[in-house]
Amino acid sequence: MCGQIRLYCHSGAGDNLYDLECVGLNREDCGLLGSMPEYVETLQLDDMTVYKIAVMYTNDFIMTFFTQKGIHAEEIEQWLNEQANIC
Repeated sequence: MCGQIRLYCHSGAGDNLYDLECVGLNREDCGLLGSMPEYVETLQLDDMTVYKIAVMYTNDFIMTFFTQKGIHAEEIEQWLNEQANIC
């Protein structure tokens, strides 16, 4: 059985991308930044650009995260750009 869950990561007082323990990406492993995404891409939605991040947990389970481009700390934006091969 295969499964896919999509999660939108919010900025500011929202989700901490370093600690998404509620979805299996804990602080000790640097959360989303400690994962090895299958891919990261950007999508243009009207006047907003979002990152689409796919993390495979097992051969049967992948989780897709969406977060808005430009709302994170510089270190996170740099990591996302590197993963999406954006220079």
